Amino acid sequence: MIQRKKTMSALAFSATVLGLAIGATGAVAQDASRYSLEKMDNGYIRFDRQTGAMSVCTGSATELTCKMAADDRAAYEHDLGQLQERVKKLEDRLAALEKKDATAGLPSEADFEKSMSYMERFLRRFMAIAKSFESEPEKPSTDTMPGRT
Repeated sequence: MIQRKKTMSALAFSATVLGLAIGATGAVAQDASRYSLEKMDNGYIRFDRQTGAMSVCTGSATELTCKMAADDRAAYEHDLGQLQERVKKLEDRLAALEKKDATAGLPSEADFEKSMSYMERFLRRFMAIAKSFESEPEKPSTDTMPGRT
C-alpha cells in the first residue's frame, strides 16, 4: 500500500510538472508537440523541436522553473548587448536633438525680410486690382432669366 502511494505521488508530481510545462509554453506555442520533456536525475530537459533550444528545468509539486542552456544563454546575452547598444545610441541622439538651438531650422533675418518684401508687393498689386474693379461702372445684365446660371 505504501509503495502504491509513492507511485501515485510520483505520477501526480510528473503530471503536475508536465502540466506546468505545457501551460507555461502554451501561450508561446500553439502546438503541444513543439516541446518534449526528458527526465534526468536532478530535473528535466526541455527540448524545443521548432528552434532546437534546450532548457534545464527543475520543479516542485507546484512549479516548474526552466533555465536556458549555455548556448542559448550566450545568444541571449549577445542580443541583449545589441539592444542595449541601440538604446544608448538612441538616447544620445535624443539628447543631441534636445540640445540644438530652437531657431536652428528658421530662416535668417535677411531671408525673412526678402519674403516679407515679396508679400508686400503682392498685396499692393492685389489691392490695386481690387480698387480698379470698384471704379469701373457696373454693366447691366443681359440675362433674361435671373437666378439661372
